[in-house]
Amino acid sequence: MRGAGHSGAGRMALRLGMALALATGCPAALGWSPGGFPNDLGKTPPRGWRSWIAFVHEADQAKMLAAIESLHKPRPLGPGGKLVSLQDRGYTDVGLDGGWARCEGVNGTYHDSEGQLLINTTKFPDMRRINDLAHSHSLTTSFYLNCDQCVTTENLTESAFTDSWYAKDAALAAELGWDGVKFDTQPGGPNWNITRWAEAINGTGRPMVIEDCLDKHPDGTPIKKSTHPMIDILHDPAACPFNFYRTGPDNSPRFLAGMSNTLLEMEPFLNVTSPVRASRPGCFAYPDMLSIGASVMLETNWIPKGCPRLRRRTRSAPRRCR
Repeated sequence: MRGAGHSGAGRMALRLGMALALATGCPAALGWSPGGFPNDLGKTPPRGWRSWIAFVHEADQAKMLAAIESLHKPRPLGPGGKLVSLQDRGYTDVGLDGGWARCEGVNGTYHDSEGQLLINTTKFPDMRRINDLAHSHSLTTSFYLNCDQCVTTENLTESAFTDSWYAKDAALAAELGWDGVKFDTQPGGPNWNITRWAEAINGTGRPMVIEDCLDKHPDGTPIKKSTHPMIDILHDPAACPFNFYRTGPDNSPRFLAGMSNTLLEMEPFLNVTSPVRASRPGCFAYPDMLSIGASVMLETNWIPKGCPRLRRRTRSAPRRCR
């Protein structure tokens, strides 16, 4: 039913707002329901900055340290305005996506013969320093642990060797001081079992927020190129061995892509309310990135973050937001 006085754009904005409200929920109203992962994290939706859109695989330690300082730095709200930081506004996590691995391990992987992670120490000479700086500012950090950087070179199938990666990778993430970890199918490797990852992370004794970017649309169907079935949040919402999960494909710098990811891919999960909500504190649904700005990923039209109005930008005719 149409509401009086609502334009098509207004109705879309209203629906988007309702979708996001349902996705994030209200912790006080919904109650604490941590799903299947035994930690006390994810009571509120994660908010912060991640390196992928800005740098893809060109992230390095200096960029991560600068991002931490940028979230922490107070800035005036307009001329002569109150000094407020992004951290003050709730953007409290700094995430490292791809770019950290060294693809010189067994069969082109980023694991050596002992099953240990190979970090590119030229770009990240002291990864622990990233976490120490963030923690000194009361920020948290997250880490794309099974990254896709070696997808074109690695060639391994599941074995006792790759099985050891779950525990060894989790142990290193805890040792380095990460507060959250992301898992994805994109790497194309053998470690696609999100439940095994959750068990390994929990086994370290360090509480870490777990992001399931692995299942993409967790409705129980098989993961492409894998024998592992997806987690089935859609039909079994109580079984949630992570703190938040993606409900659709990669977003892109296109308006319709953002709307599709938010309103279509996520909607089935928002409609599940029994026996528990499929999106709730401790097990939030999210539609991939909602705001995409200038980056090396730019292909066509985009909405610059912070721009006062829509602008058209192409590689042949770039325009800046003033």
